[in-house]
Amino acid sequence: MEDLVWVKGQRLRAAREAAGLRLVDAAYGIMSPANLSRIERHERHKLPRSAVLGLAARLRLVSTGTADLQAWPREVGQTAIDLLRRWRFSNALLVLRSRDAVLAPIDHVAEVQAQILGEWAQMQCLQPGRPDVVRDLGRRARECGALRQSIWAAAVEAEMHGHAGDSPTALTLLRRASKEAGDVGEVADVLNVRAAWGRLLLKGGEPRHGLEILDEVKNLVPEEMEELKKHAWPARTVGS
Repeated sequence: MEDLVWVKGQRLRAAREAAGLRLVDAAYGIMSPANLSRIERHERHKLPRSAVLGLAARLRLVSTGTADLQAWPREVGQTAIDLLRRWRFSNALLVLRSRDAVLAPIDHVAEVQAQILGEWAQMQCLQPGRPDVVRDLGRRARECGALRQSIWAAAVEAEMHGHAGDSPTALTLLRRASKEAGDVGEVADVLNVRAAWGRLLLKGGEPRHGLEILDEVKNLVPEEMEELKKHAWPARTVGS
């Protein structure tokens, strides 16, 4: 007998409506529209694993229909990152907010990563940035051993301060994040953080220092482009 999975029906409904799908379109080949409508009215409901994955893929909560439900939060996070890379911020925000549609085991790293990305996506959707919230998320990331995600948090917080006109705080955060990225991050983290740092220096009237940092970034690109394509994270540079 196939494994049953707990889902939040109301979250599935929100995702379906945001995807612009009718009940009949979302349910086709998986279950009857009437059954899906009934499930969507429940706070919690059990469904076969294959049905959950079929719905999730159709609603674009995950990128494939073969995700491991034990790793559901990470799969949803990767789908959101893919959307953010294509600048589809509203879609990514929906996916991140729907990550608990399936009641999967808690994954603290995936949880804090999703919240960091969610704060960044909200800012790109012209919602007010909340640097104090992102700072707390960075602290939580460090506490659970997610050092790379703590670098992301610092870059997002810096972007928020940069948009608010607080360049000194943004520069302090980026300087520290650049060092951490060099120590524990991946190539994409180093490139993103240093590019943001260099650009902010240029805007702040320190062209020589800014160009030095941007030259370092330029020299990294030819060697590491293939690695960057594999592991890029979606943040834009401060002030871009």
